[in-house]
Amino acid sequence: MESGDEEEGVTLDQALELALRHHRAGDFEQATNIYEQILAFDPENAEANHLFGVMALQNGNLSVALDLISKAVAAAPDFAEAHNNLGLVHQQLKQPESAADRFRKAIQCSPAFVDAFVNLGSALDDLDDYSEAEAQFRKALSLSPAHADAHNNLGLVLHKLVRFEEAVESFQAAIHHAADFAEAYSNLGSSLLILGRHQEALESFEQSLTLSPDSAATRFNLGNALQKLNRLEEAVEAFERANQRKSDYRVLHCLYGLGRRDTFHTKLNNSIQKNDTDRAVASVSAFAAHQWGTNDPYPFCKNPLDFVRVRNILEEDGGPELIEMLKKYIANAGYQELPDQGHITAGFTSFGNLFDQPHKALDEFHTHLAGHISAFREENIGAENTLISAWPEKWRLEAWYLRLNKGGQVDPHIHDPGWLSGTLYLNVPSTVLGNEGAIAFGLQGDNMPVLNEDYPQKVCRVRTGDLVLFPASLFHRVLPFQSDEQRLCIAYDVVPVSSS
Repeated sequence: MESGDEEEGVTLDQALELALRHHRAGDFEQATNIYEQILAFDPENAEANHLFGVMALQNGNLSVALDLISKAVAAAPDFAEAHNNLGLVHQQLKQPESAADRFRKAIQCSPAFVDAFVNLGSALDDLDDYSEAEAQFRKALSLSPAHADAHNNLGLVLHKLVRFEEAVESFQAAIHHAADFAEAYSNLGSSLLILGRHQEALESFEQSLTLSPDSAATRFNLGNALQKLNRLEEAVEAFERANQRKSDYRVLHCLYGLGRRDTFHTKLNNSIQKNDTDRAVASVSAFAAHQWGTNDPYPFCKNPLDFVRVRNILEEDGGPELIEMLKKYIANAGYQELPDQGHITAGFTSFGNLFDQPHKALDEFHTHLAGHISAFREENIGAENTLISAWPEKWRLEAWYLRLNKGGQVDPHIHDPGWLSGTLYLNVPSTVLGNEGAIAFGLQGDNMPVLNEDYPQKVCRVRTGDLVLFPASLFHRVLPFQSDEQRLCIAYDVVPVSSS
């Protein structure tokens, strides 16, 4: 190996070109051999470290990639492509903040580096900074209007920002510039589904599966579209083939709608054998049992209305101060808020987990809430259900606030990821009449057909300071109210944490 144009051997540039040729051809063994020879001769060679690191990244050797590409940028601080690829390594390592810093450095070194803008947008998306992510994708598109990935990624952010019509336009633009973009078709279908354009959504999912038949997530969404179109037999097949986390629930939902009791119970028994704590399956099992007049075999919580717990923390030491601290914190924290997400009317929810942001008010709330959760368990020890007997060894709290204005309401829903759900009411309008603004619990939700209107329900007329806990399998809704005063609460879930 020679540094100049010598007769005895090839130059470094020639060696790099040969290594890159093997690299691009997928002959990683030969490429590795040459990269190692170059680096043995010139350990700080930025191009060799960079390319060798990119190959390591492609092969999933992230620690090696991190080391090699870091050496490249140390040797050549203005090496834009190396900064960009180092950012990709950090993304793979689940380090979005470090990734974003590297993508910004790449852009600083090369202000027209389109892919760096796209990658920065993706890192900001990972950080839940959707507004800034949108800005970066739009910068990329201003430089390269036909960049299909930028259009697709912009659509994903707009979807998360509950701007579904705009998301549809972005996904359609991605498809316009890349007709075989299976992911964009699938994403388009998801936004169309939420907009109620079910037939168009179905066609988008079908096109995506034509291009990428093995996408289980897309097949599951195909089932959702078929179910919305009341093509329940086809939906069952799609959900079964998808074999996703909520497939059993969706299949049971469809079988209930079809009135196929025997098949429903066979499927339900199989589901119980696999998992006897699935909160979504528990919800459909409880409702179907009531509507058909049969016993509910699902063990999670057969009589969930009996496990609704209400306590008012204004009566506790520090309770009034906590309510005021939380109200002040929410007013000033500047959380990103999401408008109507399909089941909320005249209201907004905060985005992200409140407990991810350290603050005295949140720390005290966490302590209060953990105490009530512990009391809930103690009060129900001995209950014959897996809600209590299979309580997760490890769990975390996730919380968000909900602001409802005059005319506000929330449709029946469950918090499927949760184990135990609840709400703390920071302000309940004092001028509501009757059951206005109350939280109503019941077995029916998710558009399950009602055969018998006399199913168990419970209405709680909540007041400021009330802290409510209930099984996550229990459908709940907020009844509309007409007060000009805002209704403010914090909703939360006890979410199991895998020990793996």
